[in-house]
Amino acid sequence: EAVTLDVEGIAARPDGFLLAVEGEEGAGNELINVATDGAIEDRVTLPAEIAAELGGQGLEGVAVDGDNVWVALQRELKSDPLGVVRIGRYTPAEKSWQWFGYQLEPTAAEGDWIGLSEIAVHDGALLVLERDKLNGPDARVKAIYRVQIPTEDGVKGTEVPKVLPKTLARDLLPDLQATNSFVQEKVEGFAVAGNGNLYVVTDNDGLDDAGGETVFLDLGSADEALKG
Repeated sequence: EAVTLDVEGIAARPDGFLLAVEGEEGAGNELINVATDGAIEDRVTLPAEIAAELGGQGLEGVAVDGDNVWVALQRELKSDPLGVVRIGRYTPAEKSWQWFGYQLEPTAAEGDWIGLSEIAVHDGALLVLERDKLNGPDARVKAIYRVQIPTEDGVKGTEVPKVLPKTLARDLLPDLQATNSFVQEKVEGFAVAGNGNLYVVTDNDGLDDAGGETVFLDLGSADEALKG
């Protein structure tokens, strides 16, 4: 039976895939385990108190890390400090959530906001894709940051989370500008593939103020491409 899902992130499991699904409202955000043939095995909803503080922008990325799952929320909870978005750690064996803070870059541009678009685990750390809402010559923040995996527990509810330190791993603006083409707004995904290379992809965002191209970047060896 076909279903309609707004899939924002995907991660491989040993026996299938894990999808990060964004809902129109907070309660619609789910982690969905699917088999290799695409059949849905189970669904994991966000804690009710977290979902209640989300608008239409929720789960944007997911990564499997051994016994844990990491997720990135795109925007701040309504009750969290402005500019601090959440990274979540879900432990399936315990069906438990913990939350950590991530400090977004500032923006003063009218109508702009900064958010997260993807998360991955590489070389013992978290990699997070952060972007602004601007495109073309106005674009300022399209970057991958490195966040060390925390050794301490996070918060379990809407308590303000502790902010994890971040360091710049790759500024993607020069890569997006390299062909002298229009810089896309929505740098939406990246992956370190089995061959060790770093790949980045944009949403084509084919609206009135965008060119409609999809940009796919092969940045070569991730170990060389990701500094800091």
